[in-house]
Amino acid sequence: MDSPGDLGLGRSRDRIGRGGGVIVAMGAAGLPGREWMVKDAKGRKYSYDSEEEAFRELPEHGEGATVWTREVYRVLFVTRSVDGWKQVPVPRG
Repeated sequence: MDSPGDLGLGRSRDRIGRGGGVIVAMGAAGLPGREWMVKDAKGRKYSYDSEEEAFRELPEHGEGATVWTREVYRVLFVTRSVDGWKQVPVPRG
């Protein structure tokens, strides 16, 4: 029988370890996503959830404002960018 300090994990440690490894590996890969921002002529930055929202709000930030995006991976509470911010041209139409 397991000792009281084992909390019942003594015999199943290998099984839990392998399953936990998969979870850690998936978490280490991160969740891919895209961030959107509008940068005004004074350099102030405003974050948006989508490309559509960023371009819809672009006129509100005045002349010289631009839309930027970057691909990111989120792991726990950390966000990492792959290539950094890139300016997005204004769509025609």
